[in-house]
Amino acid sequence: MKYIIILGIATILYASPIAQTIGSKVSIVAVDGKTYSGIIKEIQGNKYKVKYEGYDFESWLTDNQFTVVDATLSIPNSQNKGNLKFKVGDRVEVDKAAIDSWEKGTVMPFLKNDWKDGTIFRVRLDSYARNGMYLDGIEIPPQRIRLINAAPYTPEKTAVTVGKATVDADGTLSADRPILQCPIQQSQVTNGARPNAELFKKIIRCNKGEKAAYKGYDGAVTIDVTSLQIGTPRKWQYGRDIGGGPNVIVYPVKSTFSYKTFYRSSTQVSENWISIINFHVNDFGEWTTGSEESIKMGDMKNIIRE
Repeated sequence: MKYIIILGIATILYASPIAQTIGSKVSIVAVDGKTYSGIIKEIQGNKYKVKYEGYDFESWLTDNQFTVVDATLSIPNSQNKGNLKFKVGDRVEVDKAAIDSWEKGTVMPFLKNDWKDGTIFRVRLDSYARNGMYLDGIEIPPQRIRLINAAPYTPEKTAVTVGKATVDADGTLSADRPILQCPIQQSQVTNGARPNAELFKKIIRCNKGEKAAYKGYDGAVTIDVTSLQIGTPRKWQYGRDIGGGPNVIVYPVKSTFSYKTFYRSSTQVSENWISIINFHVNDFGEWTTGSEESIKMGDMKNIIRE
């Protein structure tokens, strides 16, 4: 998110000859010497709530901190149907910072408290969508938007499948498959027992944080173990292994795994992590993990939930 320094905004030493009304376009000179434009959204006495154009930022100002440049009163969209320049789903380019730098995006629906008279539009930038940012779009004035003939935004492809999540009666967002119950119930084995690849996958899923979302929330996490290779066993080594002790047999396991975190607006995928995880049997006759060597960090992608 971009922030604008406003504490020392240069004071305009004369009263604006144009009346300040909700919907008026204003110009603000900040302490960095730059000029920003904005729209008056609320008025309380001699204070004005200004939404900065091209930024996800609002601030309360007094009338000597800005100049009104356009006093056109905003009209709710319900009174202005059919007069909007862009429609939801339009592929556009926007110059979000007014520096003649154009980025591709998609026109999004207005939010509940947006002004819907055509003075601003919501545009979800492709670059933001890839990073899971501002998926409802950012506010852009129409003079900095232009229609383009381009294919719809296509989410990045992932190595692991992202299925459909659902919302229950409590508003809890599910994952795309049942969540593994952790910790894993195990049958007792002895030191040096034959390793169980399917059990190791479940232990990895639990250790890496597979979990359901809290009631009424999103944020469920699943772990997909896509590859698992059990190496040659060795004896426990001081300074190298965690847990266990002398004479304990350790199995190095090379594992490839991916995280999926399910949010209401998108699924965040961090895929193809590779680690060597050392397994051994603990004092209770259960397989457990000890030290771990990271080989490769995962690649992050965001899949928009349409």
